[in-house]
Amino acid sequence: MTTKVDQKKIVGYWYCAALVCSLLPFVVGVLIFFSWLASRQSELFLFGYFTILGGIILFPCGLAATFIFARKSRKYGQMNKTKVWAAILLLLLNFPIALVMARHVNYLYGEYHIVITNQSVSAIDRGILKDPSGSECLVPRIAPGSSYVVSCLFEGEGRVSYELNVNGQVLTDILLGYITSGIGGDAAHLTLKSDYSVIVKEERQEFRK
Repeated sequence: MTTKVDQKKIVGYWYCAALVCSLLPFVVGVLIFFSWLASRQSELFLFGYFTILGGIILFPCGLAATFIFARKSRKYGQMNKTKVWAAILLLLLNFPIALVMARHVNYLYGEYHIVITNQSVSAIDRGILKDPSGSECLVPRIAPGSSYVVSCLFEGEGRVSYELNVNGQVLTDILLGYITSGIGGDAAHLTLKSDYSVIVKEERQEFRK
């Protein structure tokens, strides 16, 4: 026959098991997320997916531990509904938190950074960067002698074109020769010269914040 002390230890063991299943993937995931933001190491990108997989595996384990905790608590007269619901809530919160972090990482990883420099005497009144899917990234007004960095999330596979409205003219051509969705880091430096000719320098740049 188990004593009240033993019963309390058993109940506490299953509650701790439920908390570990919910908090372990959360803590590890947050540490990996912020470490990746600081260093942008590709290994951490991979570890993040393994953490999500581990969280999915631990979810049913956490539910089972919570169920056993509730059953043992009721059996020994130590039922605490607040702890039961808290354990379930922590398990469920891992999914939206992981989704938000994964979407943010995917957005940053797929960004393209375009530097537009206006060396002419006229302002660039408006600009459009169009990706292979037909989506448009808008370029605001750029005054003479100014530069502007446009960060865009291009989609599809193929060319990215530009269109600039300058001094009543529409200048258009290819900005990036080939892009693929989700693989960012490519950059282009577009320069509008004083004679209204356009020079595009396409380059691979370091992953940036």
